[in-house]
Amino acid sequence: MNPTKKKQAVVLIHGIGEQRPILTLRSFVESVASALKSRNLARETEVLFWDKPDTDSGNYETRKMTMRQGRNHPTTDFFEFYWAHHMRNTNYAHIKDWVQRVILRRPGSISKRLLPVFIFLWIITLAVAGLFGFFAYKHGFSDIFEKIATISSGLVATAILAFFTKLLFSYLGDAARYLDPSPGNILERKNIRLEGLSLLKKLHESGKYDRVIVVGHSL
Repeated sequence: MNPTKKKQAVVLIHGIGEQRPILTLRSFVESVASALKSRNLARETEVLFWDKPDTDSGNYETRKMTMRQGRNHPTTDFFEFYWAHHMRNTNYAHIKDWVQRVILRRPGSISKRLLPVFIFLWIITLAVAGLFGFFAYKHGFSDIFEKIATISSGLVATAILAFFTKLLFSYLGDAARYLDPSPGNILERKNIRLEGLSLLKKLHESGKYDRVIVVGHSL
């Protein structure tokens, strides 16, 4: 690769979940550094990157990580486009609306990327309905609700409920709200896109970079 005076920028967009700033970016850059060393493109003891305040994104919770120039790459600045703070106060209604839109479709209208989600949601729906129907047939509806109330009062059930609630709101909730253009989600979807485009535009117009690479994780 010919040496260049300019640098390259990598913008990493984190995935769903209650992400904390920097953690995804640091893990990503550490993986890049590890790959370079495993391919003998850098010495094992060499410090390949460092971090400093990120003044380009406008989010002072994040950091910019810089990797020194190597034999096969120019000096690279890594940025994290952080958007998790936009998806707050997710409730069951947000998730319910999205799930209904996904499962109440003809299979032929589902894209290949969404098909695994469609199948998974139908499996869960049928499994829950089947389990409920089985117990209703065996014990009657009144007995079912009595057993649910008894189980729900236990510590184990509380821990299980807390785990699935966290999973539901922190992960599935993010996807449901980001992918569903319902009125309650449109403003946040708009803000996320505007901030992402603003960061890319700022990096392009700075004149410091020969190219800007966008890496998307999950969503």
